[in-house]
Formats: sequence, C-alpha cells, structure tokens
Amino acid sequence: PNHFVNDCPYNSLKASMLNKEQEVYAVFEGDIKLQDGGVTINQALLDTGASATVCGSEWFQVFEQTLTQEEKAKIETRSCQRLFKFGDGAPVKSVTMKIIPLKICGRDMLVRTFIVENDIPLLLSRQTMTDMGMVIDLGEMSVRVRDT
Repeated sequence: PNHFVNDCPYNSLKASMLNKEQEVYAVFEGDIKLQDGGVTINQALLDTGASATVCGSEWFQVFEQTLTQEEKAKIETRSCQRLFKFGDGAPVKSVTMKIIPLKICGRDMLVRTFIVENDIPLLLSRQTMTDMGMVIDLGEMSVRVRDT
C-alpha cells in the first residue's frame, strides 16, 4: 500500500501531533560543562535516547539573544501540548514548539524543538539527527553530516 507523509504515524510535523498529549522520554541528568569550563550556551547535546528535540526556556532565551535579526526572522513558533519526562523525574509539559536556525557541522539548517521550563540545554533527538544525515563516529570521536 501507499505510504504518504501526512498519514505516517512517525511524521513529527503533523499539526495533530503537536497538540496530542503524550509522554516523551529524554535522557539527561546533572550539569553539563564544556571543556573550557563554560555552560552549554549555543551548544547542543547529541541525545540518541531522546525521542524528540527539546530545550529549556532559559537556554532558548540565551540562544535567541545571540542571533542576528535575519536569523531571528527564521524562527517559527507554534503552540502544542506535549509531555516530557527526564530520567525518573515528574512529567514536564511543553506548550511551545519552535523551529530555530542552527549551524551544525558548518551547515545551516532549521530544527524543530519543544520548549520546557526545565533548565536543560538543547537536546538533539535521534530522529532529528537522522533527518540531518548526522553520522556519529565514536571510534574517531567525531560527528559529521552526510552530503545530501
């Protein structure tokens, strides 16, 4: 049978999915520090255990302040109702989803992220990384984005 994107249960951009309450699990515990001792300002964590890309509202506010006016114009905001659970903590509701401009591996792209009130950095989900064509090489400790 035919398989159309609007009928696909894995299509994460369907409007009906944005308002469907469901628990989404992500793996994140503790403070993340960069090698230079800073925090994760404008940094993303590659979270292959996360089923959706998500970030904290504080991370987003700091990120947005670093964008040019041209980059800010690319941000789209949509309302949603989605639950997230981090580790064994209580579920946290996201009521906002944003499409944001990112530069990853030297490439400009737009990424959909849910915003939560938790103090977490941008967690890139497995599906987001797959859609980007990201390749993680643990042996070489490197990340690249495949040519499309």
